Amino acid sequence: MNNLIVKLLLVSNDYVVDSMLSEIFSNKNFEIDIFNTFSESQLKLKTKEYALIIVNDDMLSDDSLFKFVLENSSFYPVIIISDKDDDIFIEKYFRIGVSDYFLKPLNLSLFWNKVKKILDDNTLREKSKEESKLLGELMHQHKVEESIAYYVYKHMIGEENRPDFLNSYTLSADSFSGDIQLHSQGPSGSHYILLADATGHGLAAAISVFPLASIFKSMISKGQSAEMVLEELNSKLGDYIPPDRFISAILIEIDLYRRELKVWNGAMPTVLIYSEKMEKVAEIASENMALGILDEKDFNSELEIIELPKKGLLFMYSDGLTEQCNCSGEEFGEDRVFNKIRHSEVKSLVEDVMEENNEFRGNESVHDDISICVVDFNKI
Repeated sequence: MNNLIVKLLLVSNDYVVDSMLSEIFSNKNFEIDIFNTFSESQLKLKTKEYALIIVNDDMLSDDSLFKFVLENSSFYPVIIISDKDDDIFIEKYFRIGVSDYFLKPLNLSLFWNKVKKILDDNTLREKSKEESKLLGELMHQHKVEESIAYYVYKHMIGEENRPDFLNSYTLSADSFSGDIQLHSQGPSGSHYILLADATGHGLAAAISVFPLASIFKSMISKGQSAEMVLEELNSKLGDYIPPDRFISAILIEIDLYRRELKVWNGAMPTVLIYSEKMEKVAEIASENMALGILDEKDFNSELEIIELPKKGLLFMYSDGLTEQCNCSGEEFGEDRVFNKIRHSEVKSLVEDVMEENNEFRGNESVHDDISICVVDFNKI
């Protein structure tokens, strides 16, 4: 207990008990109010806060005592002092919430130490309630702020009707994803697909991709080339995000006029191209640094160009897929991805890979954001 005055309420008309308790609590930062009846005590409880109620029941009827304890034991610690040494009587009061029961004659040392323990415990409970209330308020404020951030996040990324040939999925490790998948069609009819993975996960990672979405969509709508888009993204991200942050990315251009497939891979897993028979026919590994690291003069925006396949598929993903661990610490790995691709159909490939990854993960949490993107050449 601290040095603040602790207020006690004593219900008693026994001068001996009153004197003993007054002496016990004197000079110990206690203030004790004594009332002879329950009605007086009940009126006082409406206007004044007490830390503890002590009841001497010698002059009180059992019904009055029971009613008084029942009405107040939920709000205050209540102690009864009595000469009734009856187990059934005592048990009845403990069932309705009395904090302790003392038989006369009082052992004053025991009484004082138990009262001190009750008050200390009650102080801790009240402190815990206040901390829980504060935590609840902070969590509510956090949810409000998070909902605002999520609204901005979703509107910056935007929802769109994606073409039939594009199937994608993202599983977030947190409320927000640091992975982002964007599609846009330029004035020339070319399709542009961006898969990006920001450092880390959650809101901190998601904030990093905010500028990426608006720059990508704006430049594609104006007919800018993929090379110019990459150079602008690299430059702006270098300015906008902290120096210890960067964004790995894959940019794909599907040029329908020239029948060309163009791919730029910056610090992402290898892009895989499969034939109609689910045989791997090409790989585009990362040969570039992630966005937001290099200066303009050192940055390479050149895309690898191959003939646009008429059949088969393109498969790309973020490293959260292969690096996901199970409860034994084993990673999902590339081999499981390759095997699932060989034994799946294009239309169900994304779902099949994610289903296997989820089964492999079991009860283990998602360690990093996971993104998968499949381009079905048969539908282009």
